[in-house]
Amino acid sequence: MKRTNNVKPVRSMIGMSLVEILAAMLIGLIGMTIIMQVFTISENRKRTTGGASDAQITGNIAMFSLEREVRNAGYGMVSPHGNLLHCDPVVAWDSRRNPTNFTFSLVPLVISDGPGGAPDQIRITYSNTSKPALSAVGFSKAPGDISKAFLMTDIAGLGAGDLAIVSDPAAGVDCGLIEITAIQAGQVIQHVQGFEYTYTDEFGFPVTKTATYNKPGGIEIGGTLSNNAQFFGLGPKLRVSTFLINNASLETRTLFPYDPGLDLDNDGLSETKLAAGVVQLQAQYGKDTNGDRIVDTWDNVTPASATDWLQLRAARLALLVRSSQFERTAVTTVAPTWYAGAYTMTNLDGTPDTNPGDDNDWRHYRYRNYQMVVPLRNMIWSTDP
Repeated sequence: MKRTNNVKPVRSMIGMSLVEILAAMLIGLIGMTIIMQVFTISENRKRTTGGASDAQITGNIAMFSLEREVRNAGYGMVSPHGNLLHCDPVVAWDSRRNPTNFTFSLVPLVISDGPGGAPDQIRITYSNTSKPALSAVGFSKAPGDISKAFLMTDIAGLGAGDLAIVSDPAAGVDCGLIEITAIQAGQVIQHVQGFEYTYTDEFGFPVTKTATYNKPGGIEIGGTLSNNAQFFGLGPKLRVSTFLINNASLETRTLFPYDPGLDLDNDGLSETKLAAGVVQLQAQYGKDTNGDRIVDTWDNVTPASATDWLQLRAARLALLVRSSQFERTAVTTVAPTWYAGAYTMTNLDGTPDTNPGDDNDWRHYRYRNYQMVVPLRNMIWSTDP
């Protein structure tokens, strides 16, 4: 006898319909869309936070480096016993540079004002002499022959490896740079061109080098030295460096000390990039014009004489650092400001300010503004009683 199964299959055995599959896919897509939106917002905020953090770190490092150099400005150049501020220009020679002849000024701090609100440049000069700006009377062994060694009445604070300035202001003779290669018996200063010599550095280690700053035939200082010529020791590590903005980076271009390997464009200056993302550098002189030891004038007017330089007491510094993160909306609607007013903003490629709303528009980036007043302690200590 044939047996018939009348049991109907349950719904779970039949499977899912097309409508149910499509509904499940829609729910999944909605969930994925929400997840991607949350992830995108989170990632954008992460990049914004990371970019701002990088800009803050960059700004701190850049300002610290600049402040440290500015605080040293003028060391070894001015003292109650004499100063080198009349040495403008100093005649110098270096066998490693092209051209070998060059000049520079011995002034503590020079601010070159950028035209039309463009970034300023700051040149800082200081020495590491152990006996700051104490002049010693000396004269050439053969009167008028500046290629010979100098017979000194005082060699305190001087040593082989030091750079020094020879000058005779009373006779109207310019300042000339020499490199001391030896101090011989009888307080005689030798300065031989191309001479290999050894001296002991500040850490007590022997250093052997070849003289590069002594010109064959002697320095050219525009006249004959008298018996009242002055001799200023600068120590072995004279520093003359310029801070500037180049391609949205803070750079230094160094005249002293000079490293030919860092002279990328063969202009006689060693180039070093300090911090990327720095787009503005502004500075002002702080001057005491009435002698009350209080800064009463802030400006960009470079002092014109040794007397004017002695009024210098401080410097205002300002750095503007830009985050690398482009924001879809204009997050910086007005130009950031510093002590003297608003910065002059330009597009990222350096062209004049426009507002197209694309990656080139400065308004779509966040900024960190750093400002500081730095006392020029060497100018203050060297002239105050």
